[in-house]
Amino acid sequence: RIKGLTPRSGSWSTSIPVLGMGGTLPQNLVDVLEGQLASDDYHLHELAMLSATLETLIHGEVRERLSRTYKALGVDVKSSLAEKDAVQLMDTYMTLFVMGYNASEFTLEGLHQKRDDIMEKYPHWMHVEKLLREMQTAAAPGLNEFAFSDILRILEATNEQ
Repeated sequence: RIKGLTPRSGSWSTSIPVLGMGGTLPQNLVDVLEGQLASDDYHLHELAMLSATLETLIHGEVRERLSRTYKALGVDVKSSLAEKDAVQLMDTYMTLFVMGYNASEFTLEGLHQKRDDIMEKYPHWMHVEKLLREMQTAAAPGLNEFAFSDILRILEATNEQ
C-alpha cells in the first residue's frame, strides 16, 4: 500500500467526480476509482494503472484537439505542411488550449485573430511559444515538412512538460 494518499480528514469524498474527469472516464473505471477512493490507500499497481489510463486519455485529448484545429483551419490531416504553416497551426492549437477555447466556436478568420491577439490576452505566451519551439526541435529535429503525426508528437511533448 502507498501510505499518505488519503486526505487529512481520513477519507476521500466519493460525491466528488473522480479527479474532475467523471464525464470523460468510462463508467466502469469511474466506479472502480470511486470505490478505491472510499478506502484508505492505493496499492502501487493501482497507481500505475491510474497513471497509464490518465496518460492515454490525455494523449487522446491532444489528438482530438489537433484534429479539430486542422478541421477548423481547413487543413487536411493527410497533408504535409511547410514549417511556417506547421508553426502557425501549432500556435493556433496552443492558443485555443491555453485560453480554453474550442476550435469549432470560431470562423477561420476568428481563429487567426485569436492566434494573432494571444500576446495581449495571455501575458505568459512568450514562455509557451518558447517551450513549443524547444519541443519542436527536440521531437522533430531538422524537418522542413510536417505531417499530422509530427505535429502531434511535438504537441504531446509540449503537453508533457
